[in-house]
Amino acid sequence: MPEFIYISRDVQEHHLMQTGDAIEAFTQWKPKRNEIVFRYNRADILIISVNSSIYLMSKAESTRTRIPFIPIPLASLAQIARELEALA
Repeated sequence: MPEFIYISRDVQEHHLMQTGDAIEAFTQWKPKRNEIVFRYNRADILIISVNSSIYLMSKAESTRTRIPFIPIPLASLAQIARELEALA
């Protein structure tokens, strides 16, 4: 299990509220052989798993050579999810 999820600036600014749904869909995804990219079309998010790290970026960013990522500790995301569930 990775310690960090790396989220691009575009996803953070435009799709942050959908990242939880995208990650949940990603965890239920059954990739085909040599397939490492998951497309979450409802929020224009690509999720790439490389060397046990998870990267979220927009489709538009995927064509760039350098993408600024923000590392977010997975433990803090889990804590945020628990707090939001408690509010619901």
